[in-house]
Amino acid sequence: MRTKEDVAMKNLSPSKGFSRGQIGKVEEMLGHGILKSTAFQNTLTEEVDRFIKAAGPNWRDACVELLEKRFQNFIGIFSFPVDYDAPQAIAQAIEEGKFDWKYVGLEPAEIPLIGTGQVVREVREVHFGRVMYNRDLPNALKQRGQELGFKGGFKFADPLTALRLAYANPDWQRKYPLAILFTDKNGRLWCLILDGDVDNRNLFVDRLSPGAHWHDDVRFLAVCELPSVA
Repeated sequence: MRTKEDVAMKNLSPSKGFSRGQIGKVEEMLGHGILKSTAFQNTLTEEVDRFIKAAGPNWRDACVELLEKRFQNFIGIFSFPVDYDAPQAIAQAIEEGKFDWKYVGLEPAEIPLIGTGQVVREVREVHFGRVMYNRDLPNALKQRGQELGFKGGFKFADPLTALRLAYANPDWQRKYPLAILFTDKNGRLWCLILDGDVDNRNLFVDRLSPGAHWHDDVRFLAVCELPSVA
């Protein structure tokens, strides 16, 4: 027989974000690292205090940004702003991506903008670990999302979101190829690939056939498919 406490626990939503205890752990680890650092051991405490007062806010923001990127790399989920209303949004995103090499097989203005306004996108990295064919990917993404508890499943991130991810997290594509599929206004299938290595970051946009396949090292960029409202 279930007690009132059992029912209450079942109805509790999972906690989100850093808890006070976890913040304390991070502060403790950071403090331990500072105490071990040889950069401060022979410095007068007065000088350290002057540094903290002068550089504290900027140093805090830099630490939080680094922690955010390390965390997002760890879980394979990235959150960042996307502005669909920006003038020439696709062309601007390509330019600001600062790719070392790029091939874009259609005019940026012809790449579809699948969204409006300014939003925060949450992009997931999906890795199937096997050869995947274009014709199978939409259903495979949907199923993977449903398996993870998202009723509508996953779908491909749109081109602007993929480009903005490359800007927000420029080193991610150095680890392995990241890809999406999209269709143009004529219904033709295209791919957008972000890849690279230690020295280069590349952008590749080109036509593909439904029967083309991807190697098992490729990760696909996906977002949640929201259920339609009747």
